Amino acid sequence: MGQAISRSEAREIAVRVIFADGFDNGAAKFNAAGCGLDDGVIELALDGKTATAKELEFINKILLTVSDRLNEIDKLIEPHLKGWTLDRLSKTDLAVLRTAAAEMLIGETARPVIINECVAISKKYGTENAGNFINGILVQIIAEQPSRKTAPQNIQTHPTGELSAGQNPKKTAPRSRQTK
Repeated sequence: MGQAISRSEAREIAVRVIFADGFDNGAAKFNAAGCGLDDGVIELALDGKTATAKELEFINKILLTVSDRLNEIDKLIEPHLKGWTLDRLSKTDLAVLRTAAAEMLIGETARPVIINECVAISKKYGTENAGNFINGILVQIIAEQPSRKTAPQNIQTHPTGELSAGQNPKKTAPRSRQTK
């Protein structure tokens, strides 16, 4: 038995499964039984590592959300592509964006965490500029889709393309208390 996976690795596995499904035009259907796909692709993606029941559930939630709400997810992404269409995106970028959008719809993880993790995955598997591209689109999606986890005004991008959850840049720092 191999080393247990982290939440970050579980998210990456979801991206890899969605990526693989993209070459099948979405013909493989995710299901709640058997950890994702009928053909055991999650077990292959684990690559000798083990996943706790909690991490398998997390992967399955993402996969089932992508499967069940694909049109809704694509409608969240597409308006922000600016001169691109979903079918022109690289399969890697599309898989990362769909994973992030699905996880945002699930609503269990803070959006800055989702964005940071998905930017890191896109840098690992995508092109040189993939991280900035993914970051830009996801920040725009958040700006339109307020969440209980993180209000859009708390999302900032840095020149490096990294996302940061911080103070609203329009707000000033709190004043120090004055003593009488």
